[in-house]
Amino acid sequence: MRHRSLARPRLFAVVVLAATPFLLSLVVGPSAAPTWPNDWPVELEDVRADAKTIDIVTGIQATIYQIPFGSREQFEAVWPGVLRAKSPGGTLTLYKVGSEGEGWPGVSNEQPAVRIYAPSNGSIVAPDVWGREPRAQPPAPEEVQALVEQGKALEAREPWPKSAYLPSGDLSEYVTSATVDGRMTWVPAAEAEEIRFRARVDIVLVVDGEVVDLNRIHLPPDTKIIDKRGLPGSGG
Repeated sequence: MRHRSLARPRLFAVVVLAATPFLLSLVVGPSAAPTWPNDWPVELEDVRADAKTIDIVTGIQATIYQIPFGSREQFEAVWPGVLRAKSPGGTLTLYKVGSEGEGWPGVSNEQPAVRIYAPSNGSIVAPDVWGREPRAQPPAPEEVQALVEQGKALEAREPWPKSAYLPSGDLSEYVTSATVDGRMTWVPAAEAEEIRFRARVDIVLVVDGEVVDLNRIHLPPDTKIIDKRGLPGSGG
């Protein structure tokens, strides 16, 4: 598995674990520039300028990359790269243009689009490092890396440890931290977990039948497809 570095500086989220669970305040919003990893498929570079990054820093920690498309040629040129960005075991969810979406601020089904749900690239730090009080400034990457090497912090990005995988061999959609042999590691997160970090890369496809025509593109036979095109909305 490859280690993915960020293309540009972006929202840096650090979660400090407390002795007892606590709810993080809601932070959901777009970054100034699209920031998917530099080593994602090269086809995506052609649409980077049109894309939007939405950072989710709530109990769920994740990043959404929303890519709108204005022409069939543009979409079909990018689609193979989108599929390669998806994790093995990742899902493909279908919506129709004008239907209701997932509900996150900044997410829209008003035009043909791809949304890539990806890890946040944030960090989680053990409670005995800084205490529960938030820091005035985010830590430097070198400080976080030193804590990771000491087993006192984790970064929400590849490569994921074997402990983050399900018995099926697929990467868990969400992970949470656990301590094993005195070191922090990622393990699959239950739905009831208050703090969950996205690990798996999933794809959402907003279909209009013209720009995005399912009859013209490859849909991987080994991918779970969740069809939500029947949801109500302005698309009829």
